[in-house]
Amino acid sequence: MPWPKGEYPPSYKNLKKPLREKAVEIANAILEESGDEGLAIATGLKRARASMKKEVKTNKGIPTKPSNMSMHTIKVTLDHIDYSFQVSEHPHHDALRCKFGIHYHGKLVATFAPDRHQILHLCKNHGTLSEPLLHLIAEKVEQLHPYGFFSQ
Repeated sequence: MPWPKGEYPPSYKNLKKPLREKAVEIANAILEESGDEGLAIATGLKRARASMKKEVKTNKGIPTKPSNMSMHTIKVTLDHIDYSFQVSEHPHHDALRCKFGIHYHGKLVATFAPDRHQILHLCKNHGTLSEPLLHLIAEKVEQLHPYGFFSQ
């Protein structure tokens, strides 16, 4: 029997709502075709996760900045080459999200999170930036946000 809107299999209870709703939608379609509830639940979740990943990925798998996020420009020099990056700040950052996104020509190339002393640590190097360049970026961002937030 299909799951009506707002209801879902018990194994979906800890999923985030958008993923759960997509999984139920897919599972209902599979259940209607096959009649196998176990197959519908497993396949619905697998396909929903794949679908959500496709929605997030852009530019050959490199996410871009959300359009509603303010950006701060930083400039660093390495080996006599000047680089200009845009830094996005996530003020509601938690253990699951990195606080700062580093963008180069509109593409996310690295993310950083501060420790309890506001020292930045690399979360992910999306753009395969060199380690010396990453250190310069982190130092520049640390200088600009001594209390964890950029000045407005």
